[in-house]
Amino acid sequence: MPTETASEEEIRGADLLLVGDPADAVIQAVRQVCHRRRKLAKGLSRRELARSVTIKCDDGGQIVEPDRPTLLRRDPSGGIRSRDETFIRSEEYAQLWAACALMKSPVINRPAMDAFLDADRRLAIVTLARLDSGPSSFVPDESYISTINIQADALGDVDNLCTDFVVDIPATGLPHRIRPSASDGWVYVQVTVVGDRSWIRNDSYGNLDWLRDQSLLVGRLLGLQFLSVFWRAWPMTFRAELMRVQTCPTGPQLDSQLEVVAETLVDLLLG
Repeated sequence: MPTETASEEEIRGADLLLVGDPADAVIQAVRQVCHRRRKLAKGLSRRELARSVTIKCDDGGQIVEPDRPTLLRRDPSGGIRSRDETFIRSEEYAQLWAACALMKSPVINRPAMDAFLDADRRLAIVTLARLDSGPSSFVPDESYISTINIQADALGDVDNLCTDFVVDIPATGLPHRIRPSASDGWVYVQVTVVGDRSWIRNDSYGNLDWLRDQSLLVGRLLGLQFLSVFWRAWPMTFRAELMRVQTCPTGPQLDSQLEVVAETLVDLLLG
């Protein structure tokens, strides 16, 4: 088995670390921004970072070495084939979590005490749903059911996110994906947040700028600096329902906003 470690000198010499899949569109876009700015971005897998850093404890607290600005993304981990491999992966995961949580340098998105990047942070979203955050409320985005036992007109077409009702339900016996129905006039809105900036992806509906502040609030409450927030909104009534929080937005989700998001991520990491 390869050691899958990066040298301490390589990490120390980097201006920032890109942790995740090198094929990740966000990582590639950030790397291009760094290249234009003549900054050195070092790509690492989660395993490489976990095996390359050391956490030390002294009277002044915890020290992570090396400690560099880090963009933390999802990383394809592959299958686990044995109990030994399960144990090794668990130890690496714990080391990665601790190192990224304790680094003094900026980390996007830094692990919280109760959630890492892979977690849905559902408890945090449930907590958010109980808060008075103005005109918004929380409704689950999608759910899966094993059998159809409700009226056909309660099913929305979730493949293209339109409001047309599904009339013909395929009798396959397989799970179906459903979204709660809503009154007419709603639109599905994605707002991407990086630090204190936000962008509405599908802003052609108009009258939705107020969702920027709501999305920034979601990011602050969840302790995330980079996320996409999905709303079901009624533009003419200034009412919205929080449907989903994507803690690791993908390139296709960001679409035409990918370049400006990458620029902002680098600004946030390098100050």
